[in-house]
Amino acid sequence: MKSLKHNGIYVPSYGYKGFSIKIQGHSVKLTPKSEQMAITWIRKKQSILSPPDEVFEKNFMQEFLEQLKQEKPSLNVLKKKQEDLLIDFSEVSKYLDAEKQKKENMSKDQKKKLAAERKAVRLERKEKYGYAEVNGKKLEIANWTAEPSCLFAGRGDHPRRGKWKEGPSEEDIILNLSPGSPRPLGNWKDVVWEPDKMYVAKWADKLTGKIKYVWFSDSAFIKQNREKEKFKKAEELGKQIKAIEQHIIKNLDAEDETKRKVATVCWLILKPNMRVGDEKDPDEADTVGAITLRAEHIKIEGDTLHFDFLGKDCVRWEKSVQAPASVIRNIKHYAENSNEYLFEGVDSKKVSRFLSQKMPGLTAKVFRTWRCTKTVKEELAKSPVTKEDPLHLKKFHAKMAVGAEEGGRQKNRFSRNQNRKEKV
Repeated sequence: MKSLKHNGIYVPSYGYKGFSIKIQGHSVKLTPKSEQMAITWIRKKQSILSPPDEVFEKNFMQEFLEQLKQEKPSLNVLKKKQEDLLIDFSEVSKYLDAEKQKKENMSKDQKKKLAAERKAVRLERKEKYGYAEVNGKKLEIANWTAEPSCLFAGRGDHPRRGKWKEGPSEEDIILNLSPGSPRPLGNWKDVVWEPDKMYVAKWADKLTGKIKYVWFSDSAFIKQNREKEKFKKAEELGKQIKAIEQHIIKNLDAEDETKRKVATVCWLILKPNMRVGDEKDPDEADTVGAITLRAEHIKIEGDTLHFDFLGKDCVRWEKSVQAPASVIRNIKHYAENSNEYLFEGVDSKKVSRFLSQKMPGLTAKVFRTWRCTKTVKEELAKSPVTKEDPLHLKKFHAKMAVGAEEGGRQKNRFSRNQNRKEKV
């Protein structure tokens, strides 16, 4: 980018109501933060489709009580064990019930009027925050609203579900603006200029520590050009895949152990379509990829490998695949001799260096992009959908094809959702 101008991003604010709760009969006045936590919790408790489970409730209560201890350090009742405390949220529950009843009692005309007012406000905000000027051209911004505070849900059976995920304030947000561009009004953390990175704003997530970004829309030319380059590299890889596959097979028997390990990891990405697996933070859920496989995740029967572990988004990844003798031998050896991970000492950088020996500039990410694209294309070719079929049917088969790319994640999600409906 040569220049970037925008008006910052929209940061939602919470409207404090002044509620109290009762703990062991003691009335406790809530602050704006603890009140927002309480309201969000009761909304979750009232949910029919996704009520909180035991882990969710335990995590929330732990966070909520810690917050109350910070707000009311002299309140002795908070010194009791979490499981011994009786907390009464009835004031919050009554408010939410009244709001729900008020909405149900509205006439159709009132509901239409309210919806029109909300739409007008959204359009006004989008006009202000939803666009940026890049190199003199007006581009749409994708997620121009900062994430509001909420209860963390994660995907699958995430161990941190129920924890409080506090949204950023202006003081947490860094804006990306070119020199000379007007600074938007607001108490922003900082203004920087990073022309090689296609973001408008960024901040550190207060729960995970990960950096969150506000990006340009997928329809923006600058983003489409970068995506084209990535898939162009993947397309080029498709033409050289036989030579790369031979490079992998050859090094499965290499004298150097690191080469054997890296080659085995590459085979797992190429054949069972496994992700690399070293992208997550240490404190995240125990999700697994090729690099982070442990002996417990693999069962060997003859020339067949059976995989069973939590994959991306904590969704169970199950697959069986036939493997050459060299792969079977390597995995058996590392399973018997590793301290924790089968491929200790291997990371995505080493995988990229190994692959670039046959194709300069080839990275583990591009290799995975090519493999996923190939799988989706194969799955789409199997689907019975035709050009004349309705859009919803085309979308269904497209989602199923993408699900197959991740080892049946989409199928697992459908099964899990169905189970939830049956319980309800």
